[in-house]
Amino acid sequence: MLIEKVTLSFVQSLHLAALFPCVIVIFYLLYKARQKELVVVPTLYFLSLISGISASLLPAFINMQEHQNLEAFLMLGEAFIPSISFLLVFQFILNRLPPSYYWLVLTIPTLTAGPLLFKSIGLDELCLVIDVCFKSSVFTNLNNIILSSLIFILLTLIVGRRRSEIVGDRVYKKYKYWLVISLIIYNVGLLLLDLGYVSENVSRARYDFAKIIFKIAFIYMVMTSIFRVFTDLFDVGLPPLSLKKNSLTKYEQSLSEKIYILLEDRKVYREVGFNRAKLSETLNISEHMLSRIINIKFKKSFSDLANDYRVKEAKDLLSNSESPVTDISYDVGFNSIASFNRVFKSLTGKSPTQYREDMKKGIV
Repeated sequence: MLIEKVTLSFVQSLHLAALFPCVIVIFYLLYKARQKELVVVPTLYFLSLISGISASLLPAFINMQEHQNLEAFLMLGEAFIPSISFLLVFQFILNRLPPSYYWLVLTIPTLTAGPLLFKSIGLDELCLVIDVCFKSSVFTNLNNIILSSLIFILLTLIVGRRRSEIVGDRVYKKYKYWLVISLIIYNVGLLLLDLGYVSENVSRARYDFAKIIFKIAFIYMVMTSIFRVFTDLFDVGLPPLSLKKNSLTKYEQSLSEKIYILLEDRKVYREVGFNRAKLSETLNISEHMLSRIINIKFKKSFSDLANDYRVKEAKDLLSNSESPVTDISYDVGFNSIASFNRVFKSLTGKSPTQYREDMKKGIV
């Protein structure tokens, strides 16, 4: 009987169309992911989207004046979108949960939005100080502008520095990079809409319509990317280890390709402190799995594989540059000249200095 009395406006119908994909994405991630902690951030993000959508949709079903606390919670949930976007971007970049100190960004909407949102519910206007008052309908937009601006500045500064850290082959890196850019564009678009509405250059009807169109476009863009990016990034549908002792599963094979790209293209073996633990953390797998993949695919141990790449580059530098041997040893990732000399001689039969002299004489 209640359903017969419900009449949705065109904009509310659009909100309903946006709600179902968000729910589907959440259930998909929670059901398929083997490592549940890796879907915490994307799940929180879609829950925030659901909060904002529900705040606009529920008035068609219930009297929001009688459920002011519910409205406040939904508004607060939506206020977390910029902060969670911040965390989501860095999960894409790092290929793992962001470090704990990044999560402090969630305190911004918690401390600023929460108490004021509750205070603004049911009031015609909200006065922060004497003679500085805003209509309650505008306060949320002002709050979003301030929060989004702060977080966007942080995001721009840090992403600019860490863009090169996006892990994956060229195709995956492209999808991840553009999904990161889409997240930023989406939040900037909402920020501009809020500015337009607060400055009264955009009417309420146009604001509501443009905002839900932005959300729908973003949600469906994410859904088309979920099998390309989320599957790789969150280990969705991660298959079990191969039962055959000397063979790799399809997933392990894809990891071996990433290991090759990290060593061949990104030359991660040069990095200070590069070791098996660091590489396994980058790939978000256990050290045992990493060793197993390297042993089967490359027929070497982790140390032998890393040293092969280091010596290969060192040979090139010794042949084509005048850099001191000591500098070359550190440039290619060795911790000391002694270990460089020892490993180089074990692989080439010559010391680095002798190798350089022979190359100058044309002796291979």
